[in-house]
Amino acid sequence: MPPRSTIVTGLVVGLVVLAVFMAVRIFRSGGMEYSPLPTTADSLVTFKTYKVRPSKTDGASNDCGECPGSPGPGIGCDSCWHRGQKTDKDGNRISTAPDDNHVLYVPVKTKNTGKLLVFLAGYPGNPDKDGLHDDYHWLYQVMVLQGYHVIGLSTFISGLNSDCQKTKPYQCPELEEIITGADVSTNEEMSKHSQDSLVTRLVAVLLWAAMNHPEDGWGRYLTGLPFSLSVDWTQVHLAGFSQGSTYASFMGSKLYPKVERVALFSGPNDGDGDSEEEWTTADYIQNVEGTGTRYYGLVHWYNKANTQHCGGVPVITEYLLYQVMEAWLKFGMGPPSNSEPFWFDPQLGVAPNFGDSHMLVSWDMGTSPGNAHVSVVRDEYKDCDDGFPVPENECKDENRIGYEAAWRYILGRGD
Repeated sequence: MPPRSTIVTGLVVGLVVLAVFMAVRIFRSGGMEYSPLPTTADSLVTFKTYKVRPSKTDGASNDCGECPGSPGPGIGCDSCWHRGQKTDKDGNRISTAPDDNHVLYVPVKTKNTGKLLVFLAGYPGNPDKDGLHDDYHWLYQVMVLQGYHVIGLSTFISGLNSDCQKTKPYQCPELEEIITGADVSTNEEMSKHSQDSLVTRLVAVLLWAAMNHPEDGWGRYLTGLPFSLSVDWTQVHLAGFSQGSTYASFMGSKLYPKVERVALFSGPNDGDGDSEEEWTTADYIQNVEGTGTRYYGLVHWYNKANTQHCGGVPVITEYLLYQVMEAWLKFGMGPPSNSEPFWFDPQLGVAPNFGDSHMLVSWDMGTSPGNAHVSVVRDEYKDCDDGFPVPENECKDENRIGYEAAWRYILGRGD
């Protein structure tokens, strides 16, 4: 198993890659066989799904007021609230009150039992990507087939540099305000429209689901009925991708330690420093409240790697996996509480024996650095012609990679 210190540049990396590539090829013959997910049409007999915009969950209509200038109290008034001048790839300002759909899945056979799994998407927080070949299509299906009620929560997920202050200690006060709506930060304005805070949105969509789909068992995840509604965190597991993993890990350690399981995909990588030797993780990343036993993670070893073109071919110039691994180790996800990181080559239909490792690192050689970050949640090859050299026949657009077994392992069971 390659130690974390092997993530370096130059010739050493090439030799390590070759050695590990040979090792995982040998490993492929091991592991348990399993049946991959059925087609979407076949899956409809085991779960159902529906969506709702946050603006439809607060029991009122036309409650956004006049924006900008005189915003109302409604949830999801996306044109009313923004963080500075940040824009998306299309040049639109990023809203701190997004109105993308919440995505809900219900396991038909266990509608009135089991845990709730709240999934937090990557920046800027849009979970409505569950169509065929979309980023979360296969992941949502595995979540619900693990027995969970699933909510892909539409909420504001900000970028790393906006969340954390680059001071010593490296603190992230904005996170708590975005999550709870409490006025605890001088740099964040979520307290001015706390109805859009993560937890308030979660309560609102749970209440909406309980009222509109009472047969599906959503009400049991709420407590304090009927006058002081809140989430029953003993019945909740969390999962987060990319910046969503920042929020999930912060919630599980600092705010809601009764959450029994937190699954982290490609993150968090919160910290500061220009090299592995200088890297300092964010202050909230600590082994507290049993994070080492409750937290599980999955990442590709090319995660966020920097590349540049050399002779017209992209080559990796800097590996940044250490940023995620440092966080996981600080959470206590490695020894002595758990096994060393488990390095593996994902294969569709094969379930490796992950032992008791809480840190899974993929060495899939068909994934290029540009696709590595999202590949562990999408589980499909994409942009195979991006120019990065991969072994022949390793990458074919829309082919499954084989992360289902790893997902089942780190997500755990909901029923």
